[in-house]
Amino acid sequence: MRFLLSANFDEILVVLSSVLMGIPLSLLPIQILWINLMTDSLPALALTNDIAESDLMKHKPYKPEKEILSGVVNWAFFAGVIGYIFTFGLFIFSFYVVKRPLIEARTMSFTTTVFFEFFLVFAIRSEKKSAFKMGICSNPLLCLAVLGGIFAQLFAIYNPVAQTIFKTTSLSLSDWVMVIVSASSGFIIIELWKWIKVKTSKK
Repeated sequence: MRFLLSANFDEILVVLSSVLMGIPLSLLPIQILWINLMTDSLPALALTNDIAESDLMKHKPYKPEKEILSGVVNWAFFAGVIGYIFTFGLFIFSFYVVKRPLIEARTMSFTTTVFFEFFLVFAIRSEKKSAFKMGICSNPLLCLAVLGGIFAQLFAIYNPVAQTIFKTTSLSLSDWVMVIVSASSGFIIIELWKWIKVKTSKK
C-alpha cells in the first residue's frame, strides 16, 4: 500500500499542476497508463513475496482501533511530494529554462517518473531498515521485475514504433544524467530520513 499510493500521488500532482498552470502536459494519458502498467503490476506483486524483517516479532502489535492505512498516507504524501518536485521541476527546467523541445522534455519527465518509482520500491520496503541492510536483491523477484521494467522503458523511448505510440524521443547522455539524478532523489531522501530516524531513536 505504501508503494502503490506513493507511486500514484506524484502523477496526480504533476498532471494537476500542468492543468492549473495552463502549460503543456508533462505526462500524456498514454504515458500514465504505461507508468501504471510498469510500476503497479510486477514490482508491486513482487513486494508480496518480500522477506519478513528479522526483528518483526519485536515490533509492538497494532492497536485494534488503529486504522489500516495509519501511517501509510503520510508515507505516500512524503514520497509523492518528492517525486512531484523533481519530476515536474525537471520538466519545467528542460522545457522553459534549457529550451529543450517539448517531446524531449516530456520524455525526460516520463522516464523520470518510471525510474523514480523503480528506485522508490527498494527504499519503501521497510519503515526503519536501510535498503542496503535488507539487501537490494534479497527479493530476486523484485529485482527481476524492476530490471524488466527498465528494459521495457528503454524500448518505449528508443524503438521507432514505440516512440510513435508513446510520443517519446531518444535521450542523450546529458538527459540521462538529469533523469537519474532526479529519479534517485526519492530513494536517497527516504534512506537518509530512515537513517536519521534510527539514530535519533537510539539517543
